[in-house]
Amino acid sequence: MKTEVYLDIYILVNASMDLLCLLLCARLCHAKTNRLRLVAAAAFGGGYAALCLLLGLSGFWSIATDLIAAALLTTIAFWGRNTSFLRLLRLIFVLFFLSAVLAGLLTLFYQGMNRLDLPLESLSGDGLSVWIFALVGGLSGLLTIRGGRFLGYVGKHREVDLILFFGEKEGRLHALVDSGNLVKDPLSGRGVIVAEKEKILPLLPEEMRRRLSKNDPAAWMGDGKDKIWLIPTQSATGERLLPALLPKKLLLEENGKICDADYLVALSDLGAKKRNFDALVPQE
Repeated sequence: MKTEVYLDIYILVNASMDLLCLLLCARLCHAKTNRLRLVAAAAFGGGYAALCLLLGLSGFWSIATDLIAAALLTTIAFWGRNTSFLRLLRLIFVLFFLSAVLAGLLTLFYQGMNRLDLPLESLSGDGLSVWIFALVGGLSGLLTIRGGRFLGYVGKHREVDLILFFGEKEGRLHALVDSGNLVKDPLSGRGVIVAEKEKILPLLPEEMRRRLSKNDPAAWMGDGKDKIWLIPTQSATGERLLPALLPKKLLLEENGKICDADYLVALSDLGAKKRNFDALVPQE
C-alpha cells in the first residue's frame, strides 16, 4: 500500500510543533532566548523530521536520533554564556517530554478524525489522508500561535543579566525583576538585590568570604574596615538580617542594552524563590 505524503506540509507541521514545544519549554523553565533562535531551531526540527521520513528510521535508531535532535534543538534555542551544562540537560529532558506528549495528542486527534463519519464523499483514498493531514498541520500552527500568546500572557516577567565587579573579580548573574522584592536599606532607602549567596561568595576576598559564610551577624562585620550593611527582611519564619555589599560597579543588561545600576547586593539562600534565577531585582 502506497501513501502519498506532501513533504512541504510535513515539514510545516513538524516545524510548528517544534516551535510550540520550544515556547512551552522556555516558559516552563524560564529560559532566556529570542525569536530568531526559536525559528531557527524549529526550522531545523522540521528538516530533521523530513530526513527521518526519507530515511525510514524506526526502532532504536529512531529514538536515538530523536534524543540527539532534541539536544541540538535545545542548544540552538537556549545555549548562552549563562547556560550551564546541567541546565541544558534539564531543558533537553523537558523539550523531549513535551514533544512526546504533544505528538501523542496529535496522533489521537488524527486517528479520531479518520474514524469520524464526515461528509467527505468527494475525497477518497489518499485524498482523505491529505485533507486530515493538512487539518492537523493547521491545528498545530494554531496551537503554536495561540499557545505562545497564552504562555506569554500568563508567564509574563522581566529577566535581566547582572554584571558585578567586586575588586578585580567580575561575576554575571541571571536575575528576575521581582515586584515582590521590596527590600530596601532602611538608612539610605537604596534598593537591594537579593542574590544567591553561593554565587557572590567566590567574587569576594578570602577573609570576607570566610566571615560571610557564617550565620552570625557579629562575624560579618569583622573590624569594620570593609563596608557591610545589615539589611532587615521579613519572611514566613520571622525577621532576619542579611549582609549586603555595594559592588565596585554594577551593570544591568536587558535585551542587549547595558546600563549602570545603583543597588546594594544582599547575600541569601533563595531556596524555592530561586526558580532558575541567581538574583531578585526590585521593580522600579
